[in-house]
Amino acid sequence: MKNIMKTKFVTKVISLALFGCLLSTTLKAQSEYTVYIGNGGFSPNNLTVEVGDYIHFMLDLSNNNGAHYSVSTSIPTGAAQWNYLVYCSTCKYTVVCSEPGVYQYTDSNSGMSGTFTVNAPASQGVIEAVITNLNATGSFAYFPGTVTNTDLNAPVEIEMTLNNIVMPTGWALTMCSPDGCFPDGVVSSTFTLAANSNGTVQVDMFSGGVVGTGSVLVRFENTADNTDFKEFLLQLDNSGGTTGIAESGVGITRLKNYPNPFRYNTTIAYEINSYQGEIRITDELGRIIGMYALESQSGEIDLNESLNSGIYFYSLWDNGKLVEKKKMQVIK
Repeated sequence: MKNIMKTKFVTKVISLALFGCLLSTTLKAQSEYTVYIGNGGFSPNNLTVEVGDYIHFMLDLSNNNGAHYSVSTSIPTGAAQWNYLVYCSTCKYTVVCSEPGVYQYTDSNSGMSGTFTVNAPASQGVIEAVITNLNATGSFAYFPGTVTNTDLNAPVEIEMTLNNIVMPTGWALTMCSPDGCFPDGVVSSTFTLAANSNGTVQVDMFSGGVVGTGSVLVRFENTADNTDFKEFLLQLDNSGGTTGIAESGVGITRLKNYPNPFRYNTTIAYEINSYQGEIRITDELGRIIGMYALESQSGEIDLNESLNSGIYFYSLWDNGKLVEKKKMQVIK
């Protein structure tokens, strides 16, 4: 473990089942499904859902001959067993689909049975980006860079945008994405990178001999997750024929983990602009698994929490504010 002080604020990841009569408005999930129990069986008796979804067991009031049980008989490793009596019209037993695999259950009163299959959610990619000011001559400067999809398994769609453009009249700005270069005035381009691949990008700023300063904020955003982004502030100073780069890469953070996906251990690398940083590990439901106080502005943490298979998030915080959030996957 490098350059960190770990605050041992860690709890074990456990599969969660919610018991009792609950209102559905109290639950937050990707999707919610209801399985009705009556004297004809479970309806539907076979479902396919994703990790993080909720399944509610309720009585079928139109075809009901009294109380029924929902009892798990075979579930994936790491998931929680359940045995619940559904006995009233408003009672609801909710299972959180926390682990991928096949779940089998039965009504011990009638012998009827059902199943649901939980799939791991499709990965949505994780992006990295670098912009450098390699060339500035005369009244022209170009800022080349690279955008990378660090996900080993899935493609990612990235939107490149030019924001907060401040330039004197007569200046021109050109954006180049992996799909090509665009004329002055085009400020957005969406492109897709294959798994574990990268693409070249560039921003050209031309002053046309007009004295002044110009700036643009370049943003690369994962269209599937707007918390996964990189931003760069590019500035060009043309003062009487002398071109210079006033500032580049302002406010940039770096946050990534490798390997990803992983089985037991992964390393999280970070860069931050202050000494008041923190990295938090959460599960899909937002529960905090671990918190790491950062002692320096850059470094690595070796994450070795005991995590079940599934999707987790690691986020970088600066003075109590969320700076960046990334996704990682545990496969066992």
